[in-house]
Amino acid sequence: PKTRLVLTIHNVYPHDMNDVHKMAYNERFRKACSLFDAFIVHTKISKEDVIREFGLNADKVHVCCHGVFEPKGIKISTDYRKDGILHILQFGGQSYYKGADLLVDAVCGLDYERKKHIETHIVGGISQSFLTELKAKDIDSIITWKAYFLTDEELYQEINAADLIVLPYRNISQSGVLLLSIFFGKMIICSDLPSFKETMHGDEGIGLDDSLFFKSEEADSLRELLKKYIDGSIDEEAVRKRIMHLKSQYSWQSAAKATMKVYGVTDTQ
Repeated sequence: PKTRLVLTIHNVYPHDMNDVHKMAYNERFRKACSLFDAFIVHTKISKEDVIREFGLNADKVHVCCHGVFEPKGIKISTDYRKDGILHILQFGGQSYYKGADLLVDAVCGLDYERKKHIETHIVGGISQSFLTELKAKDIDSIITWKAYFLTDEELYQEINAADLIVLPYRNISQSGVLLLSIFFGKMIICSDLPSFKETMHGDEGIGLDDSLFFKSEEADSLRELLKKYIDGSIDEEAVRKRIMHLKSQYSWQSAAKATMKVYGVTDTQ
């Protein structure tokens, strides 16, 4: 009876859940949520979402920013634009909501001159049907695919070799891909989803500004932003410095203190 139960909600709904399944999930969640004394989410927009979706008491929902993932023993590469090429990467399990098709459309729609100055890798597990659909768009074979789940070592090599990491997601509450990208200090392009913008703006408002996001679900918008990076019209050093500031802001120490507060634990206990 004296046990305090806290539920951390990483995503409002599980990934790739259709509307019918969401209704059933919502009904189960509403029944289960009465058992919990408090809830933790990772962004302010997620707090608004779970209150609206599940009828939670706002006083019981607490925002604790997720810490940046920190692989051990990794040397971060600072060798940028090798051979004058902009190296673009999308990584992680690939499914429709993550928008790999948008990146494919954006890259394949570039003019010939700009295509010569980029190298694009899309890596991570993907269904054969989705992969076939995406490769059919890549008629010039300018995209390198690793359509399987990479080992940690291979993944970190891919990230280190990249200059620009793209997250063209259609929907997300919080992204492990984003948090890992921040650790490596890479330039990042995100779609303008509220959760992405909140994370990348940062509490002090000196993260990425709105001009560095593209309009969600619009490949043309992503392509125009890629052109700016390819053409060198964006201050890349300033972007990387802002990413590194976000890395320091989303430390595990800060996440731990916020989480301990929800559990009613002080630093001295």
